[in-house]
Amino acid sequence: MIRISKQEWHNISDSDLIRYVILDERGASAILEIYNKPSNDGYGCRAFLYGLWVDKQLRHRGIGKELLDKCIDITICNGIDALFIEYEKVNHPWILQWYKRNGFMILAKNKNKCLMKKQIQIR
Repeated sequence: MIRISKQEWHNISDSDLIRYVILDERGASAILEIYNKPSNDGYGCRAFLYGLWVDKQLRHRGIGKELLDKCIDITICNGIDALFIEYEKVNHPWILQWYKRNGFMILAKNKNKCLMKKQIQIR
């Protein structure tokens, strides 16, 4: 069962922030942040996925994909057509490949991390 909690902050640097904490009782979680105005980073990062995590013993069962799909649904419900993540190179290389298989592409990178984006079609 997936549980979602929603926290809202208003007027943070002239922007509102909604943070969704998504928990799967089997041992997985994700944090999704939605900003109400486009960023000045040149990419328009308004929906950002942080810390998608699945317990090591539960991997390869589709739980991570379920959480990612839930994040995409929330992003769409907020009227946003792209989801961003930041992959840090200290993580396992298979994580980068998993994001690529799930439709993320690398937008920018440096020696320690890369910014990735998944374009979403709003129905």
